[in-house]
Amino acid sequence: DRDHAKRFEDYGRFSPDRRSPAIYLNWYDAMMFSIWCHGYLPRELEWEYASRAEQRNPDGTNARYYWGNTKELLGEHAWINTNSDNRCHVVGQRGKNDFGLFDTLGNVSEWCRNLVVEPIAKDGSERRPLRGGTYSYQAYLSECSAREYFRPHYASAILGCRVLRIRRE
Repeated sequence: DRDHAKRFEDYGRFSPDRRSPAIYLNWYDAMMFSIWCHGYLPRELEWEYASRAEQRNPDGTNARYYWGNTKELLGEHAWINTNSDNRCHVVGQRGKNDFGLFDTLGNVSEWCRNLVVEPIAKDGSERRPLRGGTYSYQAYLSECSAREYFRPHYASAILGCRVLRIRRE
C-alpha cells in the first residue's frame, strides 16, 4: 500500500527513512504483506530459532541473545530505548546474527503467525504474538525469548513484521 505511511500523521517521525522498517502494521497488514512478498509470517518458534541462530550457553541452555548472555552488548546489536532516540533506524546498522539476519532484536516488534493460547484474554478475544522488542523498550524486553501479544487489529509505531521465504535449491 503506497499510501500506508500517509494515513499516520507521525509516521515520518518514528520511521524517517525509506530503508527503516514499515510501522503501524496490524497483524492483518503483516499477513497481507507477507503473502504479497510470496512469503509468510513466522510462527513464534521459527522466529525465535531465526533470532537466536542456535546460540547456546556452555551448559547447553539457550543464550539470552544471539551473541550470548552479555546484556551490555545489546546496544551494539539492537535499537532499544537507550540508543534509539525513540524512533526506528535503517535496517542493518547493528550487528547481525550467525544466520546473517539483522535487527531481530530491537527496532520494531515483529508479528508472528500463530495464535496466543495461554494465558487467555479476560474478554476471550483473539491475540497474536510479537517478538523482538522495539526501539522504545528496555533491554529485558529485547531478549530472544521475550514475547508480547496484542489483538490482531492493533497497530502502532512500534509494530512491524519479518517475512520468511522458503529457499528452494
